[in-house]
Amino acid sequence: MNKLYAILFILTAHFCHAQTSTTFNYVDVNTTALSVPMSYTGGNYLNAYNLSILDLSHRLSDVFNLGEMNKQYFLNESIKATKVFYTKDNVRMLILEPVYKDAQKRCILLTNGNGENFSWSMSNLSAVDYALRGYVVAYYENVGSVATRFDKKGNNVNYFTNKIINQCNGLNYSTGKDKFFTSMFINFFLSNAARKYMVDNFRNYSVDTTKFFTVGGSLGANASLFFTYADANNMTHPLFNCVKGKLNYGQPINQNGIVATGVLGAGLPGPNEGLGAIIDNQDKTPAIFLCGALDWVVNPNKTTILGPENWGALALKDILNANNIKNSVYVNAYGTHVFQTPAFNQSWASLGGMRKTFDEKLSTQSVDAYAKANMINLLMYQYQTTQMHEANKLVAAYFDNAVKNSLPASNVSYVQPKCIQNTIFYQYSIDKMSITDAANCFTMNNCGSKVNRQLDKTTTTCFDGTFEPYSKPVTAATIVPNNFNAPGKGLVKFANFLELLNKLGKK
Repeated sequence: MNKLYAILFILTAHFCHAQTSTTFNYVDVNTTALSVPMSYTGGNYLNAYNLSILDLSHRLSDVFNLGEMNKQYFLNESIKATKVFYTKDNVRMLILEPVYKDAQKRCILLTNGNGENFSWSMSNLSAVDYALRGYVVAYYENVGSVATRFDKKGNNVNYFTNKIINQCNGLNYSTGKDKFFTSMFINFFLSNAARKYMVDNFRNYSVDTTKFFTVGGSLGANASLFFTYADANNMTHPLFNCVKGKLNYGQPINQNGIVATGVLGAGLPGPNEGLGAIIDNQDKTPAIFLCGALDWVVNPNKTTILGPENWGALALKDILNANNIKNSVYVNAYGTHVFQTPAFNQSWASLGGMRKTFDEKLSTQSVDAYAKANMINLLMYQYQTTQMHEANKLVAAYFDNAVKNSLPASNVSYVQPKCIQNTIFYQYSIDKMSITDAANCFTMNNCGSKVNRQLDKTTTTCFDGTFEPYSKPVTAATIVPNNFNAPGKGLVKFANFLELLNKLGKK
């Protein structure tokens, strides 16, 4: 066994019994499709998974940034990717295809969170994960993408702000709430266009058009939920009609074939916010939500931080239950936006690719050298991507049950990572800090003397990101307070919610 992975084994040794797959079954990761074979990591599945996800997501980023349009690129022997334009506004989509013989594969419609640029972001990681489970993944840009456009003239935030948001949000519609709605409506039409592209090209990508699933985090979660449940025929809001006219896409709105939706850090405007009841008794699509108890951007209950009163997973489940729509909610008691508990040190985001060129082949020696050179950052990375692995497994299993009509009764589950890999949240977990102070410390860097740095030794040696049931009683204090840090309560008042989310992402 390679001694280089001894530290990583501390994290994952107990996980080696986890069910893995030698074929694609839509639930488990196909271990033979990993780009870093388990033989390179002493037979440890989760180490091989995390390194493979890292490797393949960097390669996916290369396809997005450097690849030719409409050309297939093999990320490895088992996963190929194609970059296409899916709207007349030249918005891009990456289509990931697992390589196996099936003329009709299930398809995930995945869209980015706000401020992502398709350079191995969390959505990149998820796109690769779902492809490794057997899905065709239609990973499409939305209005919040900050990746440089193909024409080098800004990004989607700039493009749609100039073309739509500034045009529709005039004197009568200039509040943060109105701009939030305008962005939602743009994403609604983009999501519809993404689905239509996959329907029109289903033979090229072996897609089963009766088995679509919408997925996203943060802004992508909002887009996925809104497209899944909104009825365009009942959408009378003037801004909806303005966006519709400015985009002028023309194709009918069609949500046929959407079997279920899976969203992280999700929310929708409440029923009294001017859009009416987005979810009603005409809807039947089941939903799985994953949220963080300390997520004050999209509070699991309700908040007005983004403009309208935004209902999170715990509030939306009441609407779903009232309309007899199956749902499942997982709350990470120490999770932030969008679900995961952060690592003690966020420097893992700077991890470079494992290959010097796109055509370079990996070897045991090259993987060992990479791991040795990046061990500390890899530990931080693995702590969070282990949580992502478990979250995506929950979503994939829920989708599989939805296809098989075997969904369990609607439920809410509270979970936590086995280790709390952050001084702030460790102190909160042992009742040395309030939930309000923990949220403020993480989101606003406003800790002062509240953090006891003597506890750093505990958190810096705790790397287990796998989940277990929450160990304490669930009370009203388990969730960060409604409207915490909302405008008017100390938060900087940004007019544009996209700017707000970008600021939060760069804290």
